[in-house]
Amino acid sequence: MNGYSKLIAILVAVCAVLQVMIAPYIAISGVSPNFMLLGAVCAGILCGPRRGCAIGFLCGLLFDLSTTGPIGAMAFILTVVGYLMGVFAADLLQQNWFMPVFALFIAAFVTELLRVIVLALFGQVAFLSGLVHVVFPGTLYDAVFGFLCFPLLRSRLTMSTSMKVASKSTSGMHVKNINLR
Repeated sequence: MNGYSKLIAILVAVCAVLQVMIAPYIAISGVSPNFMLLGAVCAGILCGPRRGCAIGFLCGLLFDLSTTGPIGAMAFILTVVGYLMGVFAADLLQQNWFMPVFALFIAAFVTELLRVIVLALFGQVAFLSGLVHVVFPGTLYDAVFGFLCFPLLRSRLTMSTSMKVASKSTSGMHVKNINLR
């Protein structure tokens, strides 16, 4: 297991505990944060699209098992979110601090919107009511926790990027010093 795998395993475990034990108690007007979304987003950013997809599926399945919604809906949604965050991670993190937070905001909005659509299809919530009372507050709630999570993520990524650049420049120096005669 490399360093990112250990970090992601700890992150998923912490997100699952927060989702089950803390989220119901910090709900505001029936809307609680989706900590599993943060796990999928962070996995996509740290590990790339392939592992982000797998970890997103695991996070979504854990979310589905901890709620009364249809099983598999959030698993599919977070699979796609983890994959897309992995695809765009390199471009997002090269920008200023605002871009990853904005990407999380968009991911949270799309996740909450798709969740309400699925719940409306199963008759568990009215679409317009869910849009006003679940999607918008849930997106803001998820974005706030994501905003708190990203400084740690960014510091971890800048450390690993600087180590990769240092190893590439060192290996490049070895190649330049080889005498072929």
